[in-house]
Amino acid sequence: MYLLFGTKKILLIDSGATVASTSFPIRKHVEGIINRWCLNNKKQRKDLELVVAHTHNHLDHIAGDGQFQSQLYTTVVGTSVEDMSYFFKLSKWPYSIGTFALDNQRQLAIIPIPGHENASIAFYDCATGLLITGDSLLPGRLYIANFSANVDSIERLLYFIESNNLNVSAILGAHIEMTQTDKVDYPIGATYQPKERLLNLSLDHLHQLNNELQEQWKAGFDQRHKAYYDAFIVDPNPSQLPPYPSDERMAEHGFILLPL
Repeated sequence: MYLLFGTKKILLIDSGATVASTSFPIRKHVEGIINRWCLNNKKQRKDLELVVAHTHNHLDHIAGDGQFQSQLYTTVVGTSVEDMSYFFKLSKWPYSIGTFALDNQRQLAIIPIPGHENASIAFYDCATGLLITGDSLLPGRLYIANFSANVDSIERLLYFIESNNLNVSAILGAHIEMTQTDKVDYPIGATYQPKERLLNLSLDHLHQLNNELQEQWKAGFDQRHKAYYDAFIVDPNPSQLPPYPSDERMAEHGFILLPL
């Protein structure tokens, strides 16, 4: 989750994986941060609109929305492609680029990047050079639900950055799943992750991902595969991969087939 401040609006990107405020009071924490900011900047809470938006429509990114809905000075953006398109004025999804102003000095670019999920978007903060990519690029497993859409999205994201000569100070994803050892991730579902890799990635990592996707796309469906890089793993959904013998599939998941 990321909380970005302007003098007129505040943007919370993703609301977390927990519904119950008793176990994870995300709104309480966010409002506490906002109130401290208001105190330090001589603002009143009513002068600032909190907008809750999302990198994509998966439960671990939207579960906390209910804590913000129907609250004063707060807008929760819907999670469908239609909702995202309407709010960010994306007239031709996924090819439009939207803008969102936190104030007159801090503008965000909104770039649709479906592939991990149909409603995936990236946020580029023009003031800081931060590129927030959700689960589409992070130090971990890059799950791809729609391979062709993902190829197109990552290529367009890179083109947007480079054609506009934008500075990328860091690429920030939504999870850390890689260890400090290159190409080694933590087990799925791990809750104890000592010696994590740093969260921030660079433009070089976006180039790596784009090159890998382009190469696999050009090689054709039969050559599509899981690919390991130092900082991330390209991990297409099984439906996006060619079929392979059951013994190989079992071995990949840690099972060994013994002869009868």
